[in-house]
Amino acid sequence: MNKFLIITLAVATAFAQKPAPAPTPVYKTLKYPPLKQVQLPKIEQFTLPNGLKVMILENHELPLASGSLRIRTGALLESADKSGIAGLTGQVMRSGGTKRLKADELNAKLESMAASIEAGIGDDSGSVGFNCLKENLDEVLGLFKEVVTEPAFAQDRFDLALTQTRSAISRRIDDADEIKSREFQNLIYGKNTPYGERVEYSTINNIKREDLVAFHDRYFFPATATLSIYGDVDTAAVKAKLESLFGSWNVQRPAVPAFPAVTKQKAAGVYVAEKSDVEQTSFTIGHIGGKLNDKDYAALTVMSNILGGAGTFSSRLMQKIRSDMSLVYGISSTWSAEYLHEGT
Repeated sequence: MNKFLIITLAVATAFAQKPAPAPTPVYKTLKYPPLKQVQLPKIEQFTLPNGLKVMILENHELPLASGSLRIRTGALLESADKSGIAGLTGQVMRSGGTKRLKADELNAKLESMAASIEAGIGDDSGSVGFNCLKENLDEVLGLFKEVVTEPAFAQDRFDLALTQTRSAISRRIDDADEIKSREFQNLIYGKNTPYGERVEYSTINNIKREDLVAFHDRYFFPATATLSIYGDVDTAAVKAKLESLFGSWNVQRPAVPAFPAVTKQKAAGVYVAEKSDVEQTSFTIGHIGGKLNDKDYAALTVMSNILGGAGTFSSRLMQKIRSDMSLVYGISSTWSAEYLHEGT
């Protein structure tokens, strides 16, 4: 009997004790050293007499040099009936050679030096870039200048670009995810706006080689361009070289018009684009985002990376919905902020 009382008292005492406090979350116990002081590199900046803005940053770690010319232009400035002209201009101004060198000759010269020059035009900017060994910088800069200021827009390369574009149009209904992404953009920005327009057979058929020449002539001029050069270079020598190369580039044009504002957003709702010949479903939920100067840009970027991480396996959505529940192949979140207009 005494043993029974002792056991009962012991059990009662155990139940009377307060529950143990919840453990401190691991992230609150982490200790980080102070952040190192950020030392911004010295960037040499100047403007050539023709208005071309130049930035040079030396880095002598490797015997390499690269550069990029950024132009204020883009598909947002093309007419709706010739949608695709900006992208074709950027493509063929490189693939079509220069007035001095045919396309194959230009390619051979670059390949012999293990160098590259690439060009392209997106929605709100155009660019021409180069990469090369330090020892070949002067020669590559000369070729780079020719691509920027004297592209030939060879007819055969233009025809090839048209064929490639038509082929891309014919294949864009093959991928369900691509259909979803395209239709989402149209719903967000408005299909009949510069942000929702897309290249079609009808718009491509309206474009001639002369249109590319005119587009380049209108938007590629020094007052609207910025050239940045980086790598194992000597700033004074590069500056002298640029003055010699680009000194005669004195094209003047009216100021580039402002890019159109984002003005339209589809009413909230559920929109379906059906594709019955695939065994997968892809969907997006979203709305207009912000610009790069948004006061919450940093916080929203970190939040999006933790939540969806653009599809990385460490994100919470991927861990829960794919790894734990095995419901999807991929899932992600994105906070898109553009420079000149609102992202998604």
